[in-house]
Amino acid sequence: ALAFFGLAGRASWVQVIGHPDIESWVEAGHLLLSTGYNWPRDGEKARLIVERLVDKGVCGVVLAVPHFLDHFPAESVEAAQSLGLALLELPWAVPFSDVTQAVLRDLIASHARAIARSESIHRELTEAAIAGNGLADVSRVLATVLEREVAIFGLMGELLGHVPAATGGVIDTTTFESLSQDGLNGSHAVPAPARVTAGEHRLVAYQIRVRGDHVGTIVVPEGSAEPSLLEFRATEHAGTVAALQISHQRELSMQESRLGYAL
Repeated sequence: ALAFFGLAGRASWVQVIGHPDIESWVEAGHLLLSTGYNWPRDGEKARLIVERLVDKGVCGVVLAVPHFLDHFPAESVEAAQSLGLALLELPWAVPFSDVTQAVLRDLIASHARAIARSESIHRELTEAAIAGNGLADVSRVLATVLEREVAIFGLMGELLGHVPAATGGVIDTTTFESLSQDGLNGSHAVPAPARVTAGEHRLVAYQIRVRGDHVGTIVVPEGSAEPSLLEFRATEHAGTVAALQISHQRELSMQESRLGYAL
C-alpha cells in the first residue's frame, strides 16, 4: 500500500481526522485520511493548511471524494506540489478501514524486515570481531551490510580501513578535515552517530573510543534518503567492534614490549 502511494519509508502512522483543528492532531510521518468535510475551500486557507501540515511533517493526505469535495482545491494542489506533499484522492465508496489496514500491514512487515536485517548485521559484525582480522575486515563487513562506502580514520587522518563504493567513492582527504571541523576528531565525546557535511556530500560519522579515549572515526556516506535508525545502529555497532579490535591490538603491542624488555 505504501509503495502504491509512493510513501514507502516515509509513513509511520495513519491518522483519520474529522474536525477543523487538523494540524494539531498530526505528527511527523503521519498519513492523513480526510473526508473533506472540514478541508478549507477558500483559496488562502486551502494553501495555508498544506503549509501547516508540511511544517508538522505529514507525509501525505488522502481525500475521500466526491461527497464533500469533488477534488482538492487548486490552491492546495499548487502548495503541495511546491512543498513536496503527496495528495491522493480516494473514491468515496472505499472505506478508510481498507486503507488503514493495508498501510498498517505494510508498516508491520517493514518493521519485521528491519528486525531481521538488524539481527543479520549484528551477527556479521560480531563474527568480524571474533575473527580479529583487523579494521579492514570491519570496514568490509559494514560496507557489505549497508551497501555503502565505508572508511575508518585514525586520529591523524590515516585510513585504517576503507572499502570504496563500486561506482566511485566520495571519501577523500577533505573528509577528515570536515570531521575535525565538526568536532568529531577532538577529545570531546560524541556518544552517537552524527550527520556531517563534507563538501557536497552528507556523511554519517561515529567516534571509536577505547576506555573513553577517542582512537578513530567510522565514516559512511548517506544514500539518496536520510539514514535510517538501522543504519545508525549498524555504524555504532561497527564502532564497538572496531574499539575491541584496537584494544586487542594495543594489548598485544604491550605484551610484545614487555616480553622484549624481559628478554
